[in-house]
Amino acid sequence: MPSDEEIEKDGSIMGVFNDLGGKDLPPQYTQKSVEAMDHVTLSGKITCKGEGCDVPFVLRITPSFQPTEEDGPMSESLKSEEGGAIMNATLERGGGDYSIKVPKSDGRVVLELLMDEDGDGVASMGEKFVIYEGGGGIPLNEDRKDLDFQFAPANLKAPLGGAKPPGPQ
Repeated sequence: MPSDEEIEKDGSIMGVFNDLGGKDLPPQYTQKSVEAMDHVTLSGKITCKGEGCDVPFVLRITPSFQPTEEDGPMSESLKSEEGGAIMNATLERGGGDYSIKVPKSDGRVVLELLMDEDGDGVASMGEKFVIYEGGGGIPLNEDRKDLDFQFAPANLKAPLGGAKPPGPQ
């Protein structure tokens, strides 16, 4: 279970949005559309400790880009060229158990947990987040029940700007 003291061991990072550079594209799939497809279920528990946990959470499933010399980072079935989130799910305030269906593929994803302080369902300036990528992305070839987050908002201090998100700027 990743904790804020172990963020380097599992490839997770924590931070605060300080430069969004544009707007997020809408997710490529809804839970309803995925139910009719060959899919896997990603699940686990979100444990938020301390002050600042009583906010809505949004779990975003995004492509993990790990290019190799032989091929691209994702299979074409996930439409990675379109960018943006594959799937979004709004979760209970303060965390708890979660389960989300994602199209099955040979690709890998990253889990982005947004602390949606303004409740608008998208990343906004100053909002905190945790990214869990499990040291190379989470494979989408089978169900996963061990994708747990454990963190304290007080430790989410470092601003992150980085690259601009895909889509119209």
